[in-house]
Amino acid sequence: MNSASSAGELNFMTRNQSSGPTTYLWSTSKVVGHHWERQEVPIAEGTLSELLIEVRSLGGGGYIAIDDISFSPQCNNSNGYLPYGTTLPSMTTTRSPCTYSCRDGTCVGKDKRCNFAPDCSQGEDELDCGTCDFETSTCGWRDDSVGYYLWARRNASSITSMPGDLTTNKTSGFVMTVAGGAGTFAGNSRLISERLAIAAASCHVSFGVYRFRDTNGTLTLHLQDDSNYQTRLWTDPRTVGRNWTVTTVSIGRRYSGFRLVFSSTHVGSTISSDISIDDFKFEDCAIQKQGHCEGYTDPYNCSNGNCIHQ
Repeated sequence: MNSASSAGELNFMTRNQSSGPTTYLWSTSKVVGHHWERQEVPIAEGTLSELLIEVRSLGGGGYIAIDDISFSPQCNNSNGYLPYGTTLPSMTTTRSPCTYSCRDGTCVGKDKRCNFAPDCSQGEDELDCGTCDFETSTCGWRDDSVGYYLWARRNASSITSMPGDLTTNKTSGFVMTVAGGAGTFAGNSRLISERLAIAAASCHVSFGVYRFRDTNGTLTLHLQDDSNYQTRLWTDPRTVGRNWTVTTVSIGRRYSGFRLVFSSTHVGSTISSDISIDDFKFEDCAIQKQGHCEGYTDPYNCSNGNCIHQ
């Protein structure tokens, strides 16, 4: 579908009024390379509606192509006309330089969003920045997979032989796991975090890994900078069993934006939900300001973000 570094954004939408508001069904901007990827998009039951397909260019070159659109037998064609709705007013807008708006309207710049220090009055700029037990959401983590396998938030009871999640140790708990999707080939499955702005030298992450049966595939954690250059931080030693293994990985000092990426391969395996993660935490990542080093009576900030005694 997409080629080059950033071909653009492909959106599928519906509307039930002529010239009326649209509802997004599915959207993607990921690069899948020089091959076709199959995608299924569910359409909610309800009143007469029409499907709209939108492409937005992001100026990165490449192309977007679609083919072989089909509807399942449960979808009924109609010769009717959509009712006229309220015509949306034409508006000319200027793109705001504000990266993130706090609830009180304060603008937070790109270097302040997910920098491990609250800049909004209620701290909401540090929400969905990666630390997550996956009980209610994915906390900014999103699937970026190509092929049949993908990362999904699932209940522990739906995963083979899992005694419970790491957070609650109950099968009613939730985890992120590799599951089967709509693709037709066994490509890599990727789970990517929200963009983090900066990190102290003491920064590290911890997370639990559950792996059952799948000894052929690999699980790695990479750091991806704003130029999409990746550095491998950790590789799973392929510990297989019915227990969670908690791992700690150093991130170190980061002066500019980055993301974390879990990548898994499934060589010769058709088994899904054999690799899961839970309780992902960023720890000691905030850069202490001069005079605010916790636990120090005579603090001094090093250039790498560490605090020492003078």
